[in-house]
Amino acid sequence: MALQLQCNICHVNYEKAVLYLLKKLTPSAPFELRSFLESIAKCSEDITHAIINTVAEKDIQYAIIYIINTYHYQLSHAIEKAFFKKGFTIKINSITVSLEQYTPEYCIQINFQVISSSIKILNPFLSDNLFGRLLHIKPLTDALSALAETTFQTQFDFAEMKNLSIISIP
Repeated sequence: MALQLQCNICHVNYEKAVLYLLKKLTPSAPFELRSFLESIAKCSEDITHAIINTVAEKDIQYAIIYIINTYHYQLSHAIEKAFFKKGFTIKINSITVSLEQYTPEYCIQINFQVISSSIKILNPFLSDNLFGRLLHIKPLTDALSALAETTFQTQFDFAEMKNLSIISIP
């Protein structure tokens, strides 16, 4: 069963966001680039300050969107790992990030599947269409949304998240 998480991200702390991305990119980067990325991470405050003061915010936003969409595999793995720590095995099928048309907010859509849960009673439902119908029950949807919000806020503490919702998709 496929689910879609949608939310808006605003008030991005660029320095923390750059550090987060560098930490996620460094382990999977070619060996020759790792020390370079680690060096950038050490002076991220100065680099971020220089970028913010010399580059238009719209260009920064487009660069962030490009990086997230380009490195979605590493980001997907980080999200899957965070949910695994909360007792859920999920598989992320896609992550898309764009800018809202009339606000400086990012719109994020994550299509994913819940494969298993540490709550054993849920496991039979995860592969059943019945679970998809259960997701339309507001308390269950609210519980999944609260779990997602808590997980994302602990992993991605560099931005504010709002309008988070999870829906079942065909």
